[in-house]
Amino acid sequence: ARAVDRVADRPRREAPAAAAAPASPRQTARGSGGGAAAGDRGRAAAGTDAARIASAEAEWAAVIRSRIERRKAYPRAAGTAAGRVVVRLRVGGDGALRSVSVARSSGHPALDAAAVDAVRRAAPFPAAPRALGGAGRDFALPVAFGR
Repeated sequence: ARAVDRVADRPRREAPAAAAAPASPRQTARGSGGGAAAGDRGRAAAGTDAARIASAEAEWAAVIRSRIERRKAYPRAAGTAAGRVVVRLRVGGDGALRSVSVARSSGHPALDAAAVDAVRRAAPFPAAPRALGGAGRDFALPVAFGR
């Protein structure tokens, strides 16, 4: 008899169920287990919230800075001076300007005054993003002047 016939003539044996596949532990997503396998789900959520808040704050600061830049005017009293002023401003959750001051001077009083004036002309600002919970923020923003 041929080899194919011999294989076909053999009785079929069923493999025991336990031997068919080794038992594998139940798979769970990282962070969803208990005890030592708990992962860092809580910390990840907190990190995500912090990142979301930081992102919203950065976007709001960019909008505020853009508005200030559009209202900036080079002062005649500065002549040909160039410089960078860092202004510190407090903006309420409703977008109202609460305070403004020079955090770092350009070294030229006329440029410093022009930066503060630009902030005042740009106010009021858009309201705080929802992610910030309607709270106001303090910002330190650069205002550059050049000729």
